[in-house]
Amino acid sequence: MRKPWLVFACLVVSVTAFAQRGGLGGIFGGEEDGSEYRDKDEELGGILRALLHEQRLAIDYKGLVGEGSRHEFDPYTLLGYRGGLYLLGHSHRHRKIVWLAIDRIRAVEPLRDGDGRPVRFRYPPSFHPARYTNGMFGVVEGEEA
Repeated sequence: MRKPWLVFACLVVSVTAFAQRGGLGGIFGGEEDGSEYRDKDEELGGILRALLHEQRLAIDYKGLVGEGSRHEFDPYTLLGYRGGLYLLGHSHRHRKIVWLAIDRIRAVEPLRDGDGRPVRFRYPPSFHPARYTNGMFGVVEGEEA
């Protein structure tokens, strides 16, 4: 069962820490553990706002060999795993739930309708992140997004 108040509380803490430290600084790791996100302030800020407001995103994503792809994406959860930061949500490009590595996201922008209003999505009541993390030896399961 989804607990909206818990999601909101986690986002408020994350956004507050983000603002107080002038960006990502050391929130999600640092150079000593190989996970540096200082250059992802803009992308993570957009992702956090979209998570909070259930807003669909346009994401420019770098593939494993450098090729790019554009995803219309409904972000459900932001998770850390083994020093990396990942966005889990529904890709309209692949028509399924996929993982996106934050360090491979090149750009994020909120999608807008014809009148300029943000395109919103409804967080699925049956979605639970544990279904996508149980038994993982690594985050990558299934095909490359």
